[in-house]
Amino acid sequence: MARPLVLADPAAASLVGSALLAWLLLEVRLARRGGSGPDLDEGSRTAVLLGYAAALVAAVVAALTAPPAVIPGQRWTPLVLGVAVIAAGLALRVWAVRTLGRWFTYTVQVVPGQRVVSSGPYHRVRHPSYTGALLCSGGFGLALGNWLSVALGALLPVPGVLHRVRIEERALLRAFGTEYADYRDRTQHLVPWVW
Repeated sequence: MARPLVLADPAAASLVGSALLAWLLLEVRLARRGGSGPDLDEGSRTAVLLGYAAALVAAVVAALTAPPAVIPGQRWTPLVLGVAVIAAGLALRVWAVRTLGRWFTYTVQVVPGQRVVSSGPYHRVRHPSYTGALLCSGGFGLALGNWLSVALGALLPVPGVLHRVRIEERALLRAFGTEYADYRDRTQHLVPWVW
């Protein structure tokens, strides 16, 4: 069985490693952003982080142990596409954070002066920064060149993210009432025009 390209080729390892490092550095920077509102997180931050950690580890294990799930064809193709998906996820996450500006916090909070934002990536999706992170995780699975790795990378974080979304939406509904309810009713959770 051939090892995943990312483990067999130094250039591939550098490319994927650089993408993962960029994601990690972004998350470390975002984790330092605190707000002045009360912490309404209810442990959802931990659930999200554990989901992503499990996804990344499981994706690597699948790539090493599930040869029937190897993506056929040129091995560089899924790797490059996976890195492109990670880059798209990072771009979406940064766009979402910049659109929220000072109101973005790493824990669930409603900060003084906050308002409902419906511009930029929030025009169609209520949680685009989570969509971006899910793209990063799924892109990593794709870069490993294994369909099972793609599925695990994309799906294992979802329960933690959905838990977080429920808590966040409850807090926003309490804070903004019908304004947030109206926004919720005309937008999707994570995927435009789908859900």
